[in-house]
Amino acid sequence: MSKVAREFYEKLKALSAGKDDILPVTVKQVDQASRTVDVEFDGMPIGDVRLQSITVPGQKGNVLFPSVGSMVLIERMGTGNEFFVTLFSELDEYIIEIDKTTVRANAKGVLIQRGEKNLKPVLNEFINNTQKLIDEINKIVVAIGNGPNIAALTQIRASLEQNKNDLNIILQ
Repeated sequence: MSKVAREFYEKLKALSAGKDDILPVTVKQVDQASRTVDVEFDGMPIGDVRLQSITVPGQKGNVLFPSVGSMVLIERMGTGNEFFVTLFSELDEYIIEIDKTTVRANAKGVLIQRGEKNLKPVLNEFINNTQKLIDEINKIVVAIGNGPNIAALTQIRASLEQNKNDLNIILQ
């Protein structure tokens, strides 16, 4: 354990009147499916430390996944040998799941999804359709005497309306 971690642990120990209820530990392994981590405290392995109140695969709710090798604080649950993570130093991923809505943030970016509707493709399609609309309108200026393609504009408008409906499903 590093000098800083040891000092931090000693201060926490003093505050808790000698009880080892809160421990600074190093994350050794992350199990996203069970929403648990395996950690090490002063050379001692501690397994299946909870990241959520219930460790059921597919459990909805709010969960933070720490980086392997990072420091976290864990706390004992009652007088048993079960622990849960209370504070994180580094994260690999943060997931919020409420009903059919999911927000997931990690190094790749942010995913926002409502049911089967994913925000990124909806916005990309919206942008592409807007560009097509602009291209059609530009024909009015470029080709004097020729009107815009009414059928194409009508189809693009209908597609934009569907994009708007999809965004309303995803966003509030």
